[in-house]
Amino acid sequence: MIFTVERDGRILNLTVRPELNREAGYATIGVYVWLEPIVFDLQPGSAADSAGLMPGDRIISADGRDIPHQTALYAVLSEAAGRAIDLEIRREGSSRQLVLDTALMGDGGILGVTFPYVTGRSENVGLFRAAGRGMAQTIGTFGDILRGLRMLFMGISLQNAVTGPAGIIMRTGEVIQSSFSQGFGPGMLWTFRFLAFISISLAFMNLLPIPVMDGGQIILHSVEIIQRHPVRPGSVYRYQIVGTIIVVFILVAASAGDVMRAFSGSGGG
Repeated sequence: MIFTVERDGRILNLTVRPELNREAGYATIGVYVWLEPIVFDLQPGSAADSAGLMPGDRIISADGRDIPHQTALYAVLSEAAGRAIDLEIRREGSSRQLVLDTALMGDGGILGVTFPYVTGRSENVGLFRAAGRGMAQTIGTFGDILRGLRMLFMGISLQNAVTGPAGIIMRTGEVIQSSFSQGFGPGMLWTFRFLAFISISLAFMNLLPIPVMDGGQIILHSVEIIQRHPVRPGSVYRYQIVGTIIVVFILVAASAGDVMRAFSGSGGG
């Protein structure tokens, strides 16, 4: 991939090769968004809440190390796992000292803090341009799904990469809650973007050449058109049975991943 960046007033073109994170199930390039470590929201009863952090606090240092951004904070927390560390914060213009017990973060490393997102307004376009962009993004999403299916055979962790009905419901709730916490506009934007992605994914799966799905029916009718007579009922019956078995297997595999994630999450506390 070619990245065009601005550095010290100069425009540079850099070649970046993403690496596959097999455990997480996606590709990474090792770049993080620079987010100011200003507390936007707190999870009640979390480690951050117990330490006395409040919305609006700016974390200045942790365990004696300067915290210029959110990533630096989590780097310190990962190294200090299991022990208490000192936090220096700025609240209402004055500096204060707090103590954060990282043992309260649990095995999942949950601090319980939401930091402000970087937001901006998209270009104002008319109806036809918006429809064209929507079509282009839909086609692009189909391509992303194809690449995602290819990664399933590249040794990634299926437990983390595949989500069943229960996982989709839980993820939808998380997206809606998180996005609306940033305001009505971001809430509507990310909620509908996520729902659109689910709809496109279902459309893609429905068009796969699997019996009992529309893609399988297209193949069946294409065979009838080519041979110019209907397929024998016995063949159609066996064809549908195979498709049902495939669909049930996919559903069970995805649901098993949801159950494993649920139990691992409850175990981590």
